[in-house]
Amino acid sequence: FNPAAERAFGYTREEAVGRPANMLYADPESGEAIRRLVFERQGVVSEVENRRKNGEVFTSLMSAAILRDADGKALGILGTSIDVTDRKRAEAKMRDASAELEVLFENAVTGIAFTKERTIERVNRRFAELFGYGRDELVGESLERIHTARQDHEKYMREADAQLAQGRVYQADVQ
Repeated sequence: FNPAAERAFGYTREEAVGRPANMLYADPESGEAIRRLVFERQGVVSEVENRRKNGEVFTSLMSAAILRDADGKALGILGTSIDVTDRKRAEAKMRDASAELEVLFENAVTGIAFTKERTIERVNRRFAELFGYGRDELVGESLERIHTARQDHEKYMREADAQLAQGRVYQADVQ
């Protein structure tokens, strides 16, 4: 039980050494299940719910392996743990923001298309309606499909490339 474990769990080395490791888990039964898995699989890497001395529950990325002597006899389990609470919070915020952006994208009154290398990767409902296509008819297609003529497409792409290369927004009235 090193100083990092003392900081993470709130126990001193003296308070932790010699006590069941299950006290470090939010659910002591999960600690027992992990112990069994370590021996069955010769090691485990998993996110687990831990409990600090003050009762606070936190998520950690735990790695555990069997500690063996020179003859291969199991001496115990060596485990490491990294608190991933902040990462989990950030992931949840990103999921929420992504869901909000998806609602905006889908309900925009303006047609929106995402393209990469002049190929349509994604369009919103309004974009498909404006051009009279189903979304599945546009995704994977060249932007040339929505222009009236090849020379128009090439002209607009040259203009757009020049503006976008300078970090500007490209706007044009297009047939």
